[in-house]
Amino acid sequence: MAFAATITVPGDEATVADAVAAAAAGDTILLTADVVTTEQVTINKAITLDGGGYTIDAAFVKTSNSNNSAIGVQSDNVLVKNLSVTSSADQPWPEQLHGINIYDSAGVILEDVTASDFEGIGIVVNSSEVTASNITTSNNGWHAINVDQRTSNPAVLTINNTSVHGEVSPVPNPHIYVDDTTKDVTVNDVDNQYYYEDFGDARAYTLVPQPVTISDCKKGGWEGFGFSNQGQCVRFVETGKDSR
Repeated sequence: MAFAATITVPGDEATVADAVAAAAAGDTILLTADVVTTEQVTINKAITLDGGGYTIDAAFVKTSNSNNSAIGVQSDNVLVKNLSVTSSADQPWPEQLHGINIYDSAGVILEDVTASDFEGIGIVVNSSEVTASNITTSNNGWHAINVDQRTSNPAVLTINNTSVHGEVSPVPNPHIYVDDTTKDVTVNDVDNQYYYEDFGDARAYTLVPQPVTISDCKKGGWEGFGFSNQGQCVRFVETGKDSR
């Protein structure tokens, strides 16, 4: 009986790509330092990529659709967690990179993931079923998160816990963007973090603004946060309980 292994990078393997090649289904790749990749890391087996709080820097530009992201997920049942992805070498279209591009895969989980400084999209959900929790994005050129159906399989994003987006939404950089709502595309906003606006068949989701201090709730400020009254707003600040 084979037991799941933990492969460290750097350590057991020099690069994340080498670790993926060495891994078997069920194994975990664990970063032990920040790493740089000069080509897309393609995850094509059911493994866990645990960033350990470190960063993958995609120091390259897009050369093809198979080399257009820091990480390309092309397998069911992949878990990516505790990881930041960024690019120090990205260039505008047509050489733009995405952060994490999930294509035609189901059972994919993203936990505590940050995607920043990509000329393309932070996280792409392409004909895939993805659950995302505690996602942070900033300074991505197109969208923070994109959900689109490109094959016969549906695109489903379930997003929960706390999202943080630095992009300006809905224009020019939506926090979540659905290209075509007439396709088989679903966004499950579990914690009602977002509101959306439709632009023809497209849909742009934007984080609902949140009060930080009791003063934010006073003098009618509660209305701008979507509360029914000042008391609801104050309770949210004090307890985190959201009754909107």
